Amino acid sequence: MKSYIAAASIAGLVWVGALSAQSVKPYVAEGPPEGKTGHQKMPDASAVVIKHLYQRAKQLVLESADAMPERDYTFRPTPKVMSFGEMVAHVAFVQIGDCAAAQGDTRLSPIDLTKSSKKDATALLKSSFDYCNPLYDTLTDVNGAAMVGVGAGRRTRVDALADNVADNLFLHYGNFITYLRLKGLTPPSSPGK
Repeated sequence: MKSYIAAASIAGLVWVGALSAQSVKPYVAEGPPEGKTGHQKMPDASAVVIKHLYQRAKQLVLESADAMPERDYTFRPTPKVMSFGEMVAHVAFVQIGDCAAAQGDTRLSPIDLTKSSKKDATALLKSSFDYCNPLYDTLTDVNGAAMVGVGAGRRTRVDALADNVADNLFLHYGNFITYLRLKGLTPPSSPGK
């Protein structure tokens, strides 16, 4: 009886293996359809994600800067942290640095972080996006793999641009939420809440 069960089990496994081998076809890249010269280019996966996140972070940061009234640009939740206006200027400064590193630009002028009025800080913020937009607009997985920076700080272009999105824009947007809420304002990502 034991040998019958063992034989039936082996036969079942062989049958399942044969069945799945028939139904699973390996992927084979095909050439263009007859009469065509090539396939439509597929978008670069990493680049598409980074571009999308950049656009969303840009929208939230700009809308936050716009939502805070001029009189509250000097607001500090505690004495030891930056005012809202200083934080907006800081985001712009870091963004310019990240984008400069991503393109090997070493000709940066110092930024005056004391210019933290709504007019000055938002102008600086908008100019930082103007500086960075072309990098994100032209980002592909191929040019994103290029090494940028110097010495031990070398990394890929896509890494530098992703850091700007994650470690600067979204990180500080989280700070902006706190500042806005403490002033009784609704953050851009929470309309009606």
